[in-house]
Amino acid sequence: MYADIYRLRLRAALASSYPLTNRLVGESAFAALADRYFAVHPSLSPSLRDGGAAFPSFLAANRAGWVVDLARLEWARHDVFDAIDEPVLDLPAVQARGPAGLAELPVRLVRAHRLCAVDQAVVPAWRALALDVVPGVPGRAPGVILVWRDGVSVFHRALDPVEAELLAAADEGLAFGSMCERLGNAAQASKLLLRWLGDHLLVRP
Repeated sequence: MYADIYRLRLRAALASSYPLTNRLVGESAFAALADRYFAVHPSLSPSLRDGGAAFPSFLAANRAGWVVDLARLEWARHDVFDAIDEPVLDLPAVQARGPAGLAELPVRLVRAHRLCAVDQAVVPAWRALALDVVPGVPGRAPGVILVWRDGVSVFHRALDPVEAELLAAADEGLAFGSMCERLGNAAQASKLLLRWLGDHLLVRP
């Protein structure tokens, strides 16, 4: 009896982390996947919050096709939701540095973000599923999806290769002057900086 109740709890926890994957494959098939997953990756924590962390890798090992990318995106969205809050950099704070201090401005991402590598064009499929529409099979489109939390809302968008490379560098800490040098175009660097400020992606130094 207890084992049945615990198995149902594990299934429910996994479905809450992967609601669109659950919707896509169907509840019965997802429940079977959950049982197989937890047989290989038993939950070792009293909290089930991180119990689904290895689910995308499990799906990949079982050749689940583009569902793997959907699960990667869903886990990234789940994972950032309760990441630590940090003071964010805003435009007035940047302007207060003046032209002389702008080159040394630290460009560093908030911890409530993830860079999610995917192989398929999964963003439109995610959007369709969120509207309860069954999507077609996404085309192959290797790339990176940025996932981040702003306040209590989680957002994501596909990145072009240039922005993906710069955000990966900013993830490690990057001065705005170095960013301009990498791009070889100060105007483009400024445009990206303004976008990141608008998205509340950067930590206030």
